[in-house]
Amino acid sequence: MAQLQIMTSTVPVATQYQSYTTTLTASGGTAPYTWSVVTSTGVGLPEGMSLNPSTGVVSASSVAGQGGYQVTIQVTDSASNAASAALNFGVNSDTSLGGCQMFPPDNIYNQRIDMLPADTNSAHQIPAGNLGNVIHPDFGHGFYPFPGGIPWMRVPANQPTTNVALAYIGQTDVPGTYSWPFPAYPNAVVEGTSQGQAGDHHMLILQSSVNNISGPQTGACTLYEAYQGTAVPDMFDATTNTWLMAAGAHYVLNSDQIAASGQLDEGAQDSAGIPLVPLLLRYSEVPLLAQHPLRITMSSPTNGWVWPATGCCGGSGPPQGLLYRLKASVNWQATCPVSTYPQAATVLQTLQQYGAYMSDHGTPGYIQGVPDVRWADLDLACIKQFHLSDLEVVDNSALEISAIGGQTQPYVAPATLPVAAVGAAYSATVVAVGGNPVTRQFLVSSGVLPPGLTLDAGSGTISGTVGSSAASLYSFGVVAKDTASGYASSPRAFTIGVNGGNSPVTISGLINSAGFTGGPVAPGELVTIQGTGLGPAGGAAFSTNPIAATLGGTQVSFGTLQAPILYASATQINLVVPWNVAGQSEVTVVVKSASGSTSLNIAVAAAAPGVFTMNSTGSGQAVAINQDGSVNGPNNPAAAGSYVSVYFTGGGVTDPPGLTGSVDDMVVTTLAQFANTTATVGGVAGTVTYAGSAPGFVGGVNQMNVLLSTNTPSGNMPLIISIAGQTSAATATIAVQ
Repeated sequence: MAQLQIMTSTVPVATQYQSYTTTLTASGGTAPYTWSVVTSTGVGLPEGMSLNPSTGVVSASSVAGQGGYQVTIQVTDSASNAASAALNFGVNSDTSLGGCQMFPPDNIYNQRIDMLPADTNSAHQIPAGNLGNVIHPDFGHGFYPFPGGIPWMRVPANQPTTNVALAYIGQTDVPGTYSWPFPAYPNAVVEGTSQGQAGDHHMLILQSSVNNISGPQTGACTLYEAYQGTAVPDMFDATTNTWLMAAGAHYVLNSDQIAASGQLDEGAQDSAGIPLVPLLLRYSEVPLLAQHPLRITMSSPTNGWVWPATGCCGGSGPPQGLLYRLKASVNWQATCPVSTYPQAATVLQTLQQYGAYMSDHGTPGYIQGVPDVRWADLDLACIKQFHLSDLEVVDNSALEISAIGGQTQPYVAPATLPVAAVGAAYSATVVAVGGNPVTRQFLVSSGVLPPGLTLDAGSGTISGTVGSSAASLYSFGVVAKDTASGYASSPRAFTIGVNGGNSPVTISGLINSAGFTGGPVAPGELVTIQGTGLGPAGGAAFSTNPIAATLGGTQVSFGTLQAPILYASATQINLVVPWNVAGQSEVTVVVKSASGSTSLNIAVAAAAPGVFTMNSTGSGQAVAINQDGSVNGPNNPAAAGSYVSVYFTGGGVTDPPGLTGSVDDMVVTTLAQFANTTATVGGVAGTVTYAGSAPGFVGGVNQMNVLLSTNTPSGNMPLIISIAGQTSAATATIAVQ
C-alpha cells in the first residue's frame, strides 16, 4: 500500500470579500480521508474560509482575511494513518475605504506635516541608544507563518451584531457589553489569525452607512477597534455570542472626536489611544499615493502622552503620541528610487510628508501596514537603509484645538520670500497646514505688500508687478483662516525686499560656521549668513569683549535678541546665535546694514552640530587634539582605544547657561543634552566622556572628548556627532592608526 501523503502543494491566491474554492488532494493510505487544520501552530485558514473534513474542499462565500497564512493541513485515512503539509494560503487585500471618509478633512490624521517646525523639547527626543536602529517594515508578504501586518475588514450597515464585552474603560467607551457589528468567530479578522496564541490581538472593523461595503455612502461610517491579549479561540464565547475584549473604542467618522470628556488616560484599544486603521499603510497606496500618517513603535518605558494621543503610561522616556518624520535633508529617492523600490519609496515619502505617530511600545522604528501577499519583502527592505537618526520629532502643537478632538486649526509655515524687482513680474506662495484645505483662506493681517502685489486668498500666492514707487523692504503679517470652522492661525511675519536699482540687502543662506550645512539653528551656535549688502565692503572683525552686537554698521537680531557679530562684510556675517532663543520653535532673523534691511524665518532646534575642519570648509580633517596633546592628522593619527578632543559648534544649551558675547570664558559648562550625545568614528561608536564648552574660546565653540573604541578602523575615518537626534554631516574625518 502506498504511503499516505498530501498531493496539493500550492493553492490559488484569494481576494478579500470575494468567494473562494479549492480542493485539496491526497494519495495512498486507505480511503476515505478526513481533513483538518492543525491549530497548534497558531495559524488558521484565512478568516471566512472553512475546510470540509470529508471532501478536502476549502471554500468561502466571502474571504475576510488579509495576507499570507502558512497553514498546516492534516489528512487522516480510515486506518488512522496521518500525513500533514504546510500550504501557503494567500489573500490579496481589498483595502478600499468603500467611500467612507477617514475623519473630516480638517482632522489631524489628514494633515501633511512636512512644513511644521521640529520639536526641540529635550524630553521628546529619540533616546541616543536608539538612534542606530534601522527603520523597519513591520508588515509584508506573510507566511511567517502568520500574515505580516495588522488586518482590518469592512462590514455593511446591516451586519448582524455580536456582543462585545469590554473589561476596561477606554477613550470613548466605558466597561460593559455592546452590540457591535463584529462577525462571530472564526469569521472576524483578528491580528494573529483565528488560531493565534497570546499576544496583541486587535480587531478592527469599518462599518458602512449603507447595506453594502462599497458605497456610495449616505451617512457617517463608524470605525470599531478593540484588542485582547489572550489566545484568539478563548476570546469568543459561542454560548453567549460574545467577544471578550480588554478594551475598545468606536469613532464616528464624520466627527473629529477622539475621546470622551473625562476619559483621557483611561486605557485604550492601542497603547496611546490613537486609532490604528487611519495609520496603517495599504498596498493600494503604492506607488506614492498615501495621504495619511503612519504608525510607528518605540521602546518602553514611556512617560505620559501628547496630543493626538489620548492616554498612556507613567514612567521615564519620551511620551507616546509623538510625531516623527524623515528629515527633509534625507534624499531617500537616491537610495530607494520609486522605479526600483515602489513600495519602500511609498513608505519613505509618506514618512517625510505625513510622518508617523508613536502608538505603541515595541522595537524602535517598526512601521505597521495591512497584510497583503503582494507586498515584496525585498522591496520593503530598502527602508532599512535608514536609521532613527534620520528622523526628527515634529511639533504639531500649533494645530491642536482640543485634547479630546482631532480637529486642527491652520498654521502658516515660515518662509523666506524671494526679492522682487521694480517693473518685473513676481510670484511666491505662502503655505499653510491645518484646517480644511478647501475652506482655508489667506489674508494680510498687518503691514502692506509692495505696491502692485496682491495675495490670493485661496492659494496663498503673492503675485503681480511691483510698481515704481516701491521702497526697498516691506514687512507684513499673514493669517490663514478656516472659514468653515472659524479657526485661524497666529499671524506669520514675512518680508519682501524690492530691488529698485541699488544693491539691496539679501540673504542667500544661513549655515553652520563649522560644518557649512543649513537647517535649524541652535542656541549659542556659530553661524554664517551669506548674501549681498550685508556689511562694509572691506569687512570688519570684532575687537571687543564681550562681542558687540553692532559691527561696521551691521546688526542682526533673532526676534528681540541681538546677536554678537564676529565678522561682517558685504557678502558674509559670522555671528553667535543668542543663547536665549532656547525653547522657541522658530525665530525671525533681521539683518540691518547701511544698505537697508531684510529678514528670514528660521527653525530653532535643541542642537545643530557641525564639526570644525582644518581647511574651514566643513570637509576633511577635523580640528581635534590627540590624547598626548598633539594635533590630530594623517601624519599624527590617534591610536584606537585612546582619547581625542574634537571641536564643534551647535551643541545647544549648556549647564550652567552660556554667556552671550563671551570671548574667553573659562567656566566649564556641560551640554544640557549630554545624555543624548553620541559620536562615531569610522562607523564605530566611541564613548563620549565630556561634551560642553571649549574653555578659552569664543562662547559657542564646543569641545567633545571621545574615547575611541579599540575596534575603530584605521585611516582617515568619518566623524559623526549626534546630539538630541541632530547629527553632523559625515564629511569631517579623524585620523586613526
